[in-house]
Amino acid sequence: MNHLDFHKIIIEKKASGTYYFYGYEGLLIDNAINRILKTYVNEITEYLNYFVLDGKISTTQDVTNAVETVPFMSDYKLIVVTDTGMFFQKNDLSDSFIDGLLSVPDNAILIFNDMDNGIKKTTKFYKSLNKANRAVEFTKLSPRDLNVFVNREFSSKKKKISPSDLSYFVNNTGYNSRNLEVNLYQVVNEVSKISAVAKGEIITRNDIDAMLIEELDTNIFDFLDGLMRKNLQTSISNFNSLYQLNEPMQRILFMIVRQFRLLLGYKTYITKGYSDVEIMKKIGIKQYEFKKIVNSQRNFTDCEIIDIMGYLNNAEKKMKSTSIDERLVLEELIVKICNKK
Repeated sequence: MNHLDFHKIIIEKKASGTYYFYGYEGLLIDNAINRILKTYVNEITEYLNYFVLDGKISTTQDVTNAVETVPFMSDYKLIVVTDTGMFFQKNDLSDSFIDGLLSVPDNAILIFNDMDNGIKKTTKFYKSLNKANRAVEFTKLSPRDLNVFVNREFSSKKKKISPSDLSYFVNNTGYNSRNLEVNLYQVVNEVSKISAVAKGEIITRNDIDAMLIEELDTNIFDFLDGLMRKNLQTSISNFNSLYQLNEPMQRILFMIVRQFRLLLGYKTYITKGYSDVEIMKKIGIKQYEFKKIVNSQRNFTDCEIIDIMGYLNNAEKKMKSTSIDERLVLEELIVKICNKK
């Protein structure tokens, strides 16, 4: 069963008996358990009707005893077995115990929380619960659902964000990248960080950029230095290092786009007669980075920059496709930039 289908069961108050929770998104598992607790268990008597059994030390008898205990001043009780993989390793589960999981009283909700995915799908436990539609998988969110989730997180922190900036933020988390294992806990952490430093109620593109730049290390700046010198060998070598370090491809593209926007801004303002100090303030960068922009402007004509901005736009469109190899897109982009004459 998909976690979205199980969410409907919770809302309709049709949950009862045994469930096996597993999958990639531990945050969604935690949220589902909390939602069940708030929906089914009386808050006043929660301490009497909510049991958490540590799978590393609990026995099958502990589970049986918890299930057989009658709810106290509540229609339901909730039992959660954590570290399910360890529970199965430690206990020799009999067929009668597994069969009994399918006949748990309706006033009890028993959840085996396998956040670490320690149970194989070949076991009788999994097969039995899956056949009974009681194995709930918490998969990664779709791009659409992720946007809804992130928007809700910003709202919970009294922040607003436009649809375009929301997509921009999500892309730069790397969550949708096939090369990275980014989970919702990490995404929520990014939301918290940017919400903490943003000055206004509305999260802007500048807020997002500032956070991304602050998190970057010297590796990506070395890569950009080589790229702005049109040194293909150095650029590809540094790019491969970033790939091995699991740097999100979207974040690398963001930095390339930013670099050429700054370069285009510098050339535009210098043509209009602005001084270096004035330009530095207008494009919003510090002296160290400004010097690099000034040095790199000699390597690109105005026409080349315009062409490269077109390459970058095409690369952004390609990387939004789920069927494209993000690494290949960036490698082709690097070659085009370095070979631009």
